[in-house]
Amino acid sequence: MTRKKEFIWLSFIRYLSIIIFVIVLSLIIYHLIFSEGRKRLAASVSSPSQAKPENLLIEQQIGLKFLEFRGDRGRIEIKAERHRALKEGIYRLEGKVEIHDFGRRPGLEAWITCEEAQYDQDWRQVILSGQVKLKRQGIDFEAEKITYRREDEFLEAQGSIKIKFKRLTGRATHLNYSLKEEKIELSQEVQIKFDPEEREQAPLFIEGQSFVFERKQYRGRMEGKVRLSQGKNSGEADWAEFLLSEDEQYLNHLELGGLVRGQARTESFEASVVALSLKIKPFLNSNRIHALEAEGGSQLGIIRPNERVFFAAEKIRLVFNRWGGLREIDTRDQASWLRENLKSGERQEAKAEIIRYFADRGHLEIKSPQAKRVSLSRPGLTVTAAEMTLNVDTQDLEALGEVHLMVEPEKKAAEKKAGILSIEKSVFGLGEMLLYSFDQKRIFLEEKARLWQDDFSLQARKILLAFDSRELEAYDQVRLSLIRKEGKKSVRPQPVLITSSQMKFLPAENRLDLDGPCELLSAGYIVKAEKMLIRFKGDTSELDRIEAQRGVSVMKDLVAGRAERGFYEWEKDLFILEGKPVLEDPEQGAIRGDKLTFNLAEGRIVVENQGRERSISIIKK
Repeated sequence: MTRKKEFIWLSFIRYLSIIIFVIVLSLIIYHLIFSEGRKRLAASVSSPSQAKPENLLIEQQIGLKFLEFRGDRGRIEIKAERHRALKEGIYRLEGKVEIHDFGRRPGLEAWITCEEAQYDQDWRQVILSGQVKLKRQGIDFEAEKITYRREDEFLEAQGSIKIKFKRLTGRATHLNYSLKEEKIELSQEVQIKFDPEEREQAPLFIEGQSFVFERKQYRGRMEGKVRLSQGKNSGEADWAEFLLSEDEQYLNHLELGGLVRGQARTESFEASVVALSLKIKPFLNSNRIHALEAEGGSQLGIIRPNERVFFAAEKIRLVFNRWGGLREIDTRDQASWLRENLKSGERQEAKAEIIRYFADRGHLEIKSPQAKRVSLSRPGLTVTAAEMTLNVDTQDLEALGEVHLMVEPEKKAAEKKAGILSIEKSVFGLGEMLLYSFDQKRIFLEEKARLWQDDFSLQARKILLAFDSRELEAYDQVRLSLIRKEGKKSVRPQPVLITSSQMKFLPAENRLDLDGPCELLSAGYIVKAEKMLIRFKGDTSELDRIEAQRGVSVMKDLVAGRAERGFYEWEKDLFILEGKPVLEDPEQGAIRGDKLTFNLAEGRIVVENQGRERSISIIKK
């Protein structure tokens, strides 16, 4: 048994010695062969008779299917048709190069395709050329040449550059991209394109000389003779800045600065805008424009087939609906509005601190804060007030707050009158509220209302004036003032004041009716009655006489006359009482007669009795 064990151990030692001998012999042979090859290669490189190539080929691999790097450089996977190792640790990939760079840290992963890629052994810098395409973080880059400095996390591209992510596409001839800061810089012949949501919409183009996009803030800025275009719309500015939504799908904000000019064209109108700053605000999660905000010497012009409309202000804001229709134009700070009929040349103008146009109603709101006034002028009418609303389509007007108006003479036939007011002369008005109907040619003044023309003045709480129908009405606290001269050559006016509850002009009879407790004051005389009628001569507005009815009384100093009716002869300045007249004198008592005449010009009072032989005359001076 012992001999058998010894035999096994001796056999094991013998076989182990043979294996060790074979291994050592193989190492010696490999070392001798490899050392000889290196000597021959070194001798051929150092030979002076051979030219030294510019790029010494050390190694070449054909049909490289997969090459992987790991370590400090990060994981990198490569495919290419050829792989060349150049001197000084520089390598080159050729032919349908595909690189998947996992990056040194999260967020730096990139996919690259190109015709040629040159890199150093540590992959600090990669130079890509030939139809280069690079994709990372949802952005696609295309260029003729891209230099990728991986250690600095910086990318530089040149020649026919194109970038694309989501709805944004950019083109330029030079690009810098900082991966650390997520900052893209494009320069030289830059164009940015925003694709629309719907196919029927036109894309938005922004062009300039330099563009910077800070992706972390979703903010981009274009500078250098900036031009914008979208379909038939175009614009220009010194710079443009925009803000994207967080999903980078939509424009949240677009601002233009410097000297901004813009034009828009549709089938029905043309528009232009000029300002120092223009902000464009789309609807939420949409590239459709919600509002345009112009600031700094802003001007907006709109031209339609038959008219031209012009807005000017320090600030102008346009608001649109989701279908692109205009909803509102809001102008503020030294605002003005001009509308011109291109056929007739007629112009309308408004000035205020705030002018707002509401397209759905066709209303123009004209306002000014605090004590500032607004004004509106159109052919034949000028109005100032605290605020106004004009219906641009119907031309109806509402004005509020210390309203002043002037109705200019009409350039028409002279026989046409507006009530007792002549259309050959200007008519002026005041009130707290004005309603003007263009179709009916009516003016309605309310609260502290006043209307006057030359020697005629009317005050009341409400006044209605209709030019075409010649109607004139006044209600509540009516005060009618007329000026009578003593003679044609006299310059000393004699005012006549009439008060009543209401007044109405009857065009068919050319007569003015005053109802309610009426009172007439003239040269120290007071006439009272329940009703007064003012008659004019023929078809003219020249006053003939005033008739007083029911409960008529005349007072002069301490003398009073009473009767059922009375007549005031305008030219003769006489007031005649009829219908059981009674003269009450403190010295002579009550005197009755058939007719009582007050000569206002001479200061005489005459009592006449008909059917008797004598008459009594009483003179009061």
